[in-house]
Amino acid sequence: MGTPQWGPSGAGIWSAPTLDPERNLLYVTTGNNYSLPATNTSDAVLAFHLGTVWMVWAKQLRPGDAFNSSCGRGGPQLPEGERVRPRFRIFRYDSKPGCSPAQSAAVTAIPGAVFSGSLDGHLRAFAAEDGRLLWDFDTVRDYETVNGVKGRGGSLDGPGVVVVGGTVYVNSGYARFGAMPGNVLLAFAPDKSPGERL
Repeated sequence: MGTPQWGPSGAGIWSAPTLDPERNLLYVTTGNNYSLPATNTSDAVLAFHLGTVWMVWAKQLRPGDAFNSSCGRGGPQLPEGERVRPRFRIFRYDSKPGCSPAQSAAVTAIPGAVFSGSLDGHLRAFAAEDGRLLWDFDTVRDYETVNGVKGRGGSLDGPGVVVVGGTVYVNSGYARFGAMPGNVLLAFAPDKSPGERL
């Protein structure tokens, strides 16, 4: 009858959670699943109710993502037929090299919004209440910098954005594990135009 298998294995939380005491929510971001079948909460931003620990909403950016770093190292292998991408492979998503929408950077919450950076270089703001996408900015491009040094955006990983006095600051560029290098600190301020929002 074959070999019994346990699954799904779930997705790792690689960053610090963020508390939203006003809404009584905890926000986290997830990476890939470790085996198939992949869950609908991998590569996602999740919100949990602090009192019940129930998931309130999830916004997944890449369904079906499974990765096992043991393959090729003599460790446990995935069952026959499961796809695995090598640990340090530069892969393609949305026709851009080095891209993955994995949300491994720490999340930052402000009243009404949750910011999350991803390995594909996108900085996104989600509605704190229901997870709908409010804003999306692709940081992967060349920049004219204030100090004249050639600037280029890349993957967003590790620390989350910092919000001070209405300005959102983010470091763009993270070259570990095959992600995209970069060297810029970006600052976003609310546009004064009517109807525009960050």
